[in-house]
Amino acid sequence: MSLRVLPALGLALLASACGGDDSGGGSGGSGGGGTGGSGGGSSDPLVLVPPVALASSATDCPAAFQSAPASGQHGGFDVAGQARSFYLELPASPGPRPLMVAFNGTGETGKQIYDRADLQDFVAAGFIVLAPDSAGNGTLWPVWDGLRAPEDESLPNADLEYFDQLVKCVAFHHPVDAKRIYVSGHSAGGIFTNRVLRERSSLLAGGIPASGIFDFTAPEPPPVLDDVAVLVTWGGDNDAWSGSASGVTVPEFNFVEQAALASQYYEQKVEQAHCHGKNLGHAWLSKANAWMIDYLLFHPKGLAKGSPWKLTAPDASANFQCSEGAATFTNPNEVSCGTTPTAKCQTYCQLIGDCAAENATVEPVLGPQLEALGFSGPKHTECSGCLTKCEADATAGGAADASVLDCFATEAAGAQCGGGIPGAMPFVNATNKCCPGQSASKICGTLCTAVNSNGAASALFGGCAEWK
Repeated sequence: MSLRVLPALGLALLASACGGDDSGGGSGGSGGGGTGGSGGGSSDPLVLVPPVALASSATDCPAAFQSAPASGQHGGFDVAGQARSFYLELPASPGPRPLMVAFNGTGETGKQIYDRADLQDFVAAGFIVLAPDSAGNGTLWPVWDGLRAPEDESLPNADLEYFDQLVKCVAFHHPVDAKRIYVSGHSAGGIFTNRVLRERSSLLAGGIPASGIFDFTAPEPPPVLDDVAVLVTWGGDNDAWSGSASGVTVPEFNFVEQAALASQYYEQKVEQAHCHGKNLGHAWLSKANAWMIDYLLFHPKGLAKGSPWKLTAPDASANFQCSEGAATFTNPNEVSCGTTPTAKCQTYCQLIGDCAAENATVEPVLGPQLEALGFSGPKHTECSGCLTKCEADATAGGAADASVLDCFATEAAGAQCGGGIPGAMPFVNATNKCCPGQSASKICGTLCTAVNSNGAASALFGGCAEWK
């Protein structure tokens, strides 16, 4: 793969070649950005991959959108049984133009992510920017329907239907370059960006999943990815968030491991690079916008693997860093549960420790639940309290808990815990197998009462329904 950060003058020349005006990315700061290559026609992506208008027709637009929408906020876009809304910004020059579809995060609208991420930089570079508003359609996280439990993958996805029709409708009124359609989003929007990249790669040239969850954003087996270029970003080692949506609360979520998992996956499949902030927290890398624009425009559809770019790192003074290759992540957490009179309590607690407490994605989310189960200390790596609770519950529960512990021991014997949400599933699956029908079990009562108090996680623990 190839990537090059180009001088600021070049970005203006590229936009001019596309028929538009460009400021060079006002928020690019010292991070670089511009056009490039050697200046010869053979390295010009507009020559290598000329713009082609995306085919569309009036039938792609709802009745209320038979006339062209202007720049600004719009509502009443009827699709999949819902009236949806979006924010649109159009460049001054005619098309076909690159299109950036930007997905908002939790608690915000399309216009708010447009403003927060300084996406006017993309408009200045000649992009149509389309920022649809979320409608709370998600199940595991109620913003966008990007994160799904495996058993829900066969259900219709109103947000994907909205994306499909909205892009075609906008393209009918404002010619869109079919070779340069991109998606981006931050946080919850980053989750849905991963979903769209993985399920609509035949349409897309690429995208920017920013601080988003990667796990559970595609069915199994995942669709084969078409030729796309993906730029994974996150705010740095301190990229974490806590908050609520539609009554579901997350005490804390750290996005660093998920960014690394996304980077590693895309690196194996397609063109990929990654950028992270220098401890900017849970943030879109606005100062990298010019860099991102260059990356996308030099990776149109059909040129993801053959782009003339080569990596030149952003200036040392920039507040972000970018690299080729897969991002790495090392989790320092380790849980070691000691011996206990009831040997299978050690096995039970060690399973939770291995799959949940040691898991950098899951541990912050399940923090209060791990504490309720007896885990303590930094990153909930101290196990002695779990052993004590298990011993007490096993004694009180008698035969019921002997059976439950036998079941957990059997499940633990074949468990392969690891990173990300899938790495926690052996514990989830063991709970869902061992606790149903065990209403007399004190161990399942303690465990299920804890996990059911976590709205974000409880949807995965179907085996705990008796304790709701």
